[in-house]
Amino acid sequence: MFNSSYSFLNLTKSFSLFLKFICFFVLFVSIKLNAQTAYITNFTDNSLSVIDVPTSALSTTIPVGNLPWGVSVSPDGARVYTANYGSNSVSVINTATNSVIATVPVGGEPVGIAVNPLGGLVYVANQGSDNVSIIETTNNTLVDSIAVGALPQGLYIGAGGSKLYVTSWTESYIYVISTVSNTVIDSINVTNGGYGVASSPNGHKMYVTNSQADLLYVINTSNDAVEASIATGDNPQGVCVSIDGSKIYVANHNGDNVIVIDSLNNSIVNTIQVGDGPNGISASPDASLIYIVNQGSDNVSVFDILTQSVISTITLGSTPIGFGNFISTYPNLTVGQEEESQASLNCMIFPNPFKNNTQIVFNHTIENGYLTILDCFGRSVKHINFRGNQYILEQDELSSGMYFIQISDGTVSLDTMKIVIE
Repeated sequence: MFNSSYSFLNLTKSFSLFLKFICFFVLFVSIKLNAQTAYITNFTDNSLSVIDVPTSALSTTIPVGNLPWGVSVSPDGARVYTANYGSNSVSVINTATNSVIATVPVGGEPVGIAVNPLGGLVYVANQGSDNVSIIETTNNTLVDSIAVGALPQGLYIGAGGSKLYVTSWTESYIYVISTVSNTVIDSINVTNGGYGVASSPNGHKMYVTNSQADLLYVINTSNDAVEASIATGDNPQGVCVSIDGSKIYVANHNGDNVIVIDSLNNSIVNTIQVGDGPNGISASPDASLIYIVNQGSDNVSVFDILTQSVISTITLGSTPIGFGNFISTYPNLTVGQEEESQASLNCMIFPNPFKNNTQIVFNHTIENGYLTILDCFGRSVKHINFRGNQYILEQDELSSGMYFIQISDGTVSLDTMKIVIE
C-alpha cells in the first residue's frame, strides 16, 4: 500500500536535504563499485579490450564481430554493445561473464551506437545503408529502422530519452529523431557534416566534432540551434565532457593531441600530447580520469584531470577505435528547486498526506508530455508518454523507497520531484 510520507510538498527542507544527501551518497558509491570498467573496440583484431579503470590494467580481450567500431555501455553496466562494421551486426556482451550472449543483424556498415538511458532500446548508425537500426534489448531483436542522411556516424540520446540526434559525415545536418514515433522531426544545420557527439551533464548543451572543417559545434538543445563553433586542431574526432560540465575534451586525430576547452567562454585552455591518431575519448565515472584511444599507436592514454597530465599508457589490440561511451556512466539527474519549480509548473501529487490509498495521482499543467520515474541510483523504473493533465500510478507499480519523478514536454526536462513510499 502507498503510505505516502511525501516528497517535496510535505517534507521539511532539512529532511529533504538529508534525503538528497543519502540518495546521492548511495548513487556515488554505486558508481564507484559498479562502473569502473572501460570497453574499447579493436577494429582489425575483431575484439574488445576490457580495462579495469582503478588499476589501469587490461583485464581481458573479448572476440566480437568483424571490424568493431562503435561501442556503448548500458547505464547499469550490465551490457556492452559493439557495432561491427565488417559483419553488419551488433554484439551483445554480458559484463558479468565477459562473453557475447547475442549477435543482432543490423544495417550496412554500422559505426555509431547508443543505449537509451531509459533502457530497453539500442540505436545503431548504419553508414552503409544511411539509416538507424533500433534493437529491443529484452530479446535482442531488430524492431525498426529509420532512414536518415548519408553516412550517419555519431549518436546522442537527449531530452529525457525522447530525442535521438544523428550526425552525418558528409551532409550539413544533424538529424533529430523522435524516439516515440521513430521519425525524423527536425534537422540542425551545420557545415560539412559531423562525427563525434557528447553532451553537458545537464543535457542543455550538445557538442559535435566536424572532422572536415576542424570545428567543434556547440548546440543548444532547448531549441536545437548551433550556438557557437570552436576552432580545434587537425581532424577532431572524439569528444567528451567533464562530469561538472566545465571542460570539454576533443581528440584531434591528425594532431596527436587532445585540446581542453573551457565551456563557459568556449576557449582552449590546454593542449595534451598523446599517442598517434587519437579518436575515441571518454571520462571515468568518478570524474578523475580521461581515457584517450590512440588508433595509430594501439594504446590508450590515461589523463589525470587533477594534475592535467598523462599518467599511464595501456596497450590495446590492433587499430583501436572506442567510438561512443565506452566507460559506463550514470544518466543525467537534476534534483532541486522543489517549491519554486512546483509553483512554476503547478504540479501536485496526492494523496497528501493521506495513507492507505491504492493510487498516487499526478496533476500538472503539461497536457502532452513524458513522465520518467528514476530510482535512487538514477536508473529508470518507468517511462510514460501521457496525454491530458493527470497521470495515475497504481499501488503495485512501485515498491517501497525513494524515487525521483521527472516531467518533460518531449524537448527538455521541466521539473524533477521527489517522492518517498513507505
